[in-house]
Amino acid sequence: MSKSKRRDDSKLVPIYDITKNIDEIEKIDYKVECEKLQKYIKQLENELKDRDAKIAELHKIPSVMKFSVEEEIALSQLERLNEAAQNRALSLEEVKIFDLLTKNKRLAQGESTVINADYEKIKGLSKTELIKIANKTQRKKS
Repeated sequence: MSKSKRRDDSKLVPIYDITKNIDEIEKIDYKVECEKLQKYIKQLENELKDRDAKIAELHKIPSVMKFSVEEEIALSQLERLNEAAQNRALSLEEVKIFDLLTKNKRLAQGESTVINADYEKIKGLSKTELIKIANKTQRKKS
């Protein structure tokens, strides 16, 4: 035989090893193995149920806790303006931006911007009239 057609004896398995493996296979208790698999499947099912329950809980979180893209932008920009205001006075443009961002954030959260409208109603009133309004508001709250 030429070298290229030579048999590779390193891949041959002795007959003794084959019969030994068959004996080991025959010793397997298939009932026990099936029970193990059933327990594993049950464990996976329970994990899936837990995951689904957690997802359902997340869907129950009030919309106030969930931030829309608009809210996230408004909050991050408001935070930036707040940091700037700690170090220096804000420019007129920054104050306008702050006002717009505050209104956008409130609208995104489903809140009203009526607080700003109330200011327009009372800005020309005297101190006495303002005190009367404050007293009425205080009585309503209590």
